[in-house]
Amino acid sequence: MKRSPVEILIHVGLDMVKMKGEGFSLKVQEGDSVKVGDILMEVDLAKIKERGFELITPLIITNSDNYVSVSGVAAQNISAGSPVITIKV
Repeated sequence: MKRSPVEILIHVGLDMVKMKGEGFSLKVQEGDSVKVGDILMEVDLAKIKERGFELITPLIITNSDNYVSVSGVAAQNISAGSPVITIKV
């Protein structure tokens, strides 16, 4: 049985709409297919912190009903290249 691709919504920071895109550079668009190691966006973390915004970044699997389970890694800080979500098909 063929599974649909995982659909992920990444919401960088809290209340970021007030920055009007400043400090963000998207490298992919909605609907693009990506693979491990692809750069999705570049974010100026210093600018965000300087403006006083929180860097909490929820990752939401919008089609999680298509999978047996979806679980996140229990960590406060994640470094580049580290897994953040486990999905069982």
